[in-house]
Amino acid sequence: MTSQEGLRLRLTYTLPAPPARVFAAWTEPDLLRQWWGPGAEVTCDPRPGGRYRWGARYDGAHLVVATGEFLAVERDRILQFTFTWEGEEESFATRVEVVLEPHGSATHLHLTHEGFDDERVCNQHESGWAAALDRLRQLLAAPDPPCS
Repeated sequence: MTSQEGLRLRLTYTLPAPPARVFAAWTEPDLLRQWWGPGAEVTCDPRPGGRYRWGARYDGAHLVVATGEFLAVERDRILQFTFTWEGEEESFATRVEVVLEPHGSATHLHLTHEGFDDERVCNQHESGWAAALDRLRQLLAAPDPPCS
């Protein structure tokens, strides 16, 4: 989808856990490491103005790191943050919004990532988010999920 901010992708997932567990999986480094990606290295300061650094190693390659700043944080409900790949100029940062909506004992997660100026790059991010959110779903579906 195109907007004034560039290309935008939207994903919606139903996750088998209440919003508090899903929020914890996004904001607690020990939980983020379990689903972000292979060999994940994570730091996270989930507050407006706080920074994060989420890295993973794919196919045994070097560490690929997403980094940015939290713009808005509403516990168990909303995360908004800038998103750029480490080594790229901050001016190329895109913006991500994650909205958690209770749905019985589950959560509807709505992810919007916007600001892409290239359709190929937007599609690559869509594939990456889909893979990450599938790992998150698997983590939350585990018999004894490690989320608080």
